[in-house]
Amino acid sequence: MLNESFIGSVISSVFAVISSEIGDRTFFVAVLLSTATTDGPSKIRIFLGAAIANAALHSAAVLLGSVSAVIPRAFLCWSSTFLVGVYGMKMLRDGFCMSPDKTQREYKEAEHDVEELEKVNGSIDK
Repeated sequence: MLNESFIGSVISSVFAVISSEIGDRTFFVAVLLSTATTDGPSKIRIFLGAAIANAALHSAAVLLGSVSAVIPRAFLCWSSTFLVGVYGMKMLRDGFCMSPDKTQREYKEAEHDVEELEKVNGSIDK
């Protein structure tokens, strides 16, 4: 039987990834690609591509995180506290200064990227 702390860690990781990934540019690209297709196999390829890319990026993050075994714990605690504080201040500043059409611009940029890919690779529905 699996350890409860393992299951809790997996559940926490899943919710952390979901909450941080929804609404970002790659999310919009995947949405645009899937709405640009009409057949099932293309949608499955889009899903698999997005899932593999996401898994690769998160695997790289885990590997980089494993480097922390050779760095002194006190340094990690203080530096991570500092970095989270700086990131939090940046996010607060960005949130207060955000224009109402920022999400629309992100969507347009993602849509433009998909159109550029379609020009290079042809239509998605093949």
